[in-house]
Amino acid sequence: MWALLTPPEPLLHSGQPLFACKPRIWIVAKAALYALCLGSLGSDIYASGSDLADPVLHIVVVTMAIQWPLFVALRNAAYPLSECYCNLQEDSTTAHVPMHLMKIWWVAKQKRILPSSNLQDIGAGVLGRLLEEDDVVTELKVSDNGIGPEGAESLFSALLSNETLTQLYLDGNPIGPDGLKLLPFLAKGPDKMIGSCDGYRKCLELSRSLDAFAGSSPLQLLSLSRTQLGSKLHPLAQFLSRTPTLKKLYLNDNGIGEAGARVLAEGLRANESLDVLTMNKNQLHDGVLIILQALAMPHGDGQLSTLYVAENHINNGILEDMLQVLPSIPCLKKLNLARNPFSLHVLTEALTRGVVLPELRVTARDQSGKDAVQYMRDLGTMVEVD
Repeated sequence: MWALLTPPEPLLHSGQPLFACKPRIWIVAKAALYALCLGSLGSDIYASGSDLADPVLHIVVVTMAIQWPLFVALRNAAYPLSECYCNLQEDSTTAHVPMHLMKIWWVAKQKRILPSSNLQDIGAGVLGRLLEEDDVVTELKVSDNGIGPEGAESLFSALLSNETLTQLYLDGNPIGPDGLKLLPFLAKGPDKMIGSCDGYRKCLELSRSLDAFAGSSPLQLLSLSRTQLGSKLHPLAQFLSRTPTLKKLYLNDNGIGEAGARVLAEGLRANESLDVLTMNKNQLHDGVLIILQALAMPHGDGQLSTLYVAENHINNGILEDMLQVLPSIPCLKKLNLARNPFSLHVLTEALTRGVVLPELRVTARDQSGKDAVQYMRDLGTMVEVD
């Protein structure tokens, strides 16, 4: 009976989808299974004195022989290749995995799915279709999968109806600013444009009709590091100004620059949910100051407690201006300033003047820097050295 029930198995090897394990693995597994079943039948025949003329035995043996070809034929008849197949793995037994079997795999993974193959836009499209009806998965990681703007659009579109996904990782995919055009739809709020779409006509058209949606996505974590966003972040700013749920946003290494920081600051000014923001390695320069000013009271409503702006060319002049703004951001508890070309003595002088600093992460390049770190610790500021 085990042999008769094996075709619907969702997982054959290392969590891969049905028909997606290597041929050698499949052959060995099926050969072992057949040997076990035939051995069991032979033992029963020997014990009971039956012979091969037994019709029940004939039915079992024939069914074992044709079960796999028959199942494949039925699958192909019900799910034509042109409708729902997606190339998921280049080294699979057959690179085409039907969507209904993909769903079996999805549910079997419980609350997390971690694709690591070259999904590209077509694979993201399949995941998007699954997300639309899924009520199990809470975390989706599709980092470094070659997903472009079209694939990102499929995923964000699926989140309009998905009510369970709370964490989405898109790191290392070249989605660009065009991939964010549906992002504002994931948040429900008053119809309000932030700036202009700077040539993104579709963004403007979509933003005008946001109120057509009855609710908002439960998304709490969005990771967009290394996704080639650049400075055209109007859809992201629009989303930030409206989302009631997002708590963590990762934007490392995107070439955002001062212009992008200015756009993002408008969204942060109205945001009341974000707790962690990482913007390391983005050539922000004065953009860091612009973001802090947007968070400062009484202009900002934010609850941001952790800000990472490492490796953003922050010099002594920018840091001195930042120190004037920091006391107006009472919620900010952690600030990562590592690998920026300022002198740590600027921070020690600020402490001497009575400026209260959040917990810091800095880079001590020489003994003078290490002495400054120790001095800040002596004055009660928590400092980590990069």
